[in-house]
Amino acid sequence: TRDAIIDCCLAFGRARHDINTSLTATGMLWSLADRDPSRSTVDAVLSRLAELTRDSRAEVRNCSVNTLFSCVVGLGGRFVDEQWCVCLRDTMFGILDRITRAINDGGTDSDARSNAAAAGDDRYKVNVHHSRNSATKQWAATQVLVLKGLERVLRTFFDRLLRSDEDADDPSWLLPVWKNILGVAFDCATVTGEREALDMRLAGVELLVLCAQVSSKAGAQNSTARVGTNMEVVGGALRVTQRASVVEEDDGDESLGRNDGPEVDLKRQQLFVLAFEELSHFRRHV
Repeated sequence: TRDAIIDCCLAFGRARHDINTSLTATGMLWSLADRDPSRSTVDAVLSRLAELTRDSRAEVRNCSVNTLFSCVVGLGGRFVDEQWCVCLRDTMFGILDRITRAINDGGTDSDARSNAAAAGDDRYKVNVHHSRNSATKQWAATQVLVLKGLERVLRTFFDRLLRSDEDADDPSWLLPVWKNILGVAFDCATVTGEREALDMRLAGVELLVLCAQVSSKAGAQNSTARVGTNMEVVGGALRVTQRASVVEEDDGDESLGRNDGPEVDLKRQQLFVLAFEELSHFRRHV
């Protein structure tokens, strides 16, 4: 029954009859995970949300990205090590890979093209700023949301991730994931383009800086996270229809007094050196 409900939400999320139906179905996926935070349910919900992030409609795609990261931030405290490995290595970077292909293909990948061809996209036009008036620009905006989502995850759960691969099936998964994060951040920080590329460059720089901060001995100062995804199109504009809930994050000052074991300290130092080296390389582009 649960799987049928989740698949039903996915079907309504993909439906092109009414965009508000798709946005509501996306929010319902997170509600299902919130009500039943078991591993099987959360994994299924994240998988369906990842599928919706390839939608050709920017509103549905962006809502799905925000919902996915809000789900991870809100429920990540319950994740086991293997879930973190799959979530970061497979789910999040799978999304980034599809976005990169869509941008390189001129704003749409094969899945988005088939979705757009299946129904006239003219029915779903919403008001957009001139900086988002092409498919490529809209996919770039989605990539910015993913980068900001990664910031939220790292700021909230870096210490947890630092210890997550000790008992995982693949104890070496964190290092290549960290290198991938730094590589994506550096590529976005150094992307060339007109003014529309500014947001992507800024998001890339912010992610690079955050990686250096969270991996330092002092850590990064955390703040309260707001988690909310309920959206709909009203008068041609995408708006939030329900106030976000608040998730209290750990105080970053606690990192100053922590006593990590030598293995964790060594791992932290290794990640910090990689992040600092990437920042040093970025200076050449300033």
